[in-house]
Amino acid sequence: MATRTLAQFRAERQLWRKDVAQTLGISEEALEALERSPEVPPEIAQKITAAYNLPPDYFAVDLDAVAAAAVQAQKKVPQNPLAYFYKVSFICWILVGAVQALLIAVESAVFISGYFSSIVNSLTSIIHTVISITGGVLLCRYITKKTTFAGDIPQIGIALAVLPSYATQCISGLLMFFTTTSFTTAQTGTSAWLSEIGWVIAYYALWLMQVFILPLFSAGILWVASMNEGAVRRKKRWMLYGAILVSLTLAFMEKVIWYQVAPLIRGAVPVSGWFSEISLYILNVFVVIVAAIGPQELPKLNVLWYTVCPLAITGVILMYSLLQSIIISMPFI
Repeated sequence: MATRTLAQFRAERQLWRKDVAQTLGISEEALEALERSPEVPPEIAQKITAAYNLPPDYFAVDLDAVAAAAVQAQKKVPQNPLAYFYKVSFICWILVGAVQALLIAVESAVFISGYFSSIVNSLTSIIHTVISITGGVLLCRYITKKTTFAGDIPQIGIALAVLPSYATQCISGLLMFFTTTSFTTAQTGTSAWLSEIGWVIAYYALWLMQVFILPLFSAGILWVASMNEGAVRRKKRWMLYGAILVSLTLAFMEKVIWYQVAPLIRGAVPVSGWFSEISLYILNVFVVIVAAIGPQELPKLNVLWYTVCPLAITGVILMYSLLQSIIISMPFI
């Protein structure tokens, strides 16, 4: 606890030392010695509060508490939490997307120059992930600093960068079917031209849907994290994470369908491809289940549920992709 000193009193009131010393009936040297002390003697405090018409507790007030109360008073109290969380999430992920777009531009330049490889692709994926995690952490810090929301928000920065992307994986899976023009190459003339436009429109419609749905799930995660533990929070948490699990499962089913179609376009899918997708699905489901159950059952280990688990699983996935790229790039002996 920090209380006012004589030096702070004199600075606040803009008083000369000789005037205060005269009021107290002591020498300036004695007052200077008192000013160096972190505490004001009770008899001195009583004389000053009486002489300068100050509150009796002027030298006993906790300045740290006053400062904290002032900061708290400046924080917002949004009337509609979900709408507020959606707004700040949308802005955050747009900014993150802009930074990642710059990185994609660099990737394209590297590709054109002929230096692009599977290893470079894996390394840029790691950078993309770091950018997303940074965005999630900064978003949570911003909300904690600018609003009165608390709960688990200060702890969920890394999970916030990972879980919303799981919720849109089913849309990403659909986009996979629109990124190839192989389905239209057999057509010629006007029909091919119209078909190509249809594919492009469908692709960007799904992409825009993903842009708006991602911050929606981000807002939902923040909203649930800001609530006090209870029946309402548990119900909304299960609804939210249940929707994320459904999206993950739909995305996995889309990959299965794609792998059935891919042999008609690119040739047979290797066993390693199936293994990667199944492993990825299991790991992602594990992260969602841990984030849904852990904070409810063992809230004291929230750092484990919200930080360690998503970060570890994401790291394992990225390292596996990088090692796979290195192995693929190695010349056969």
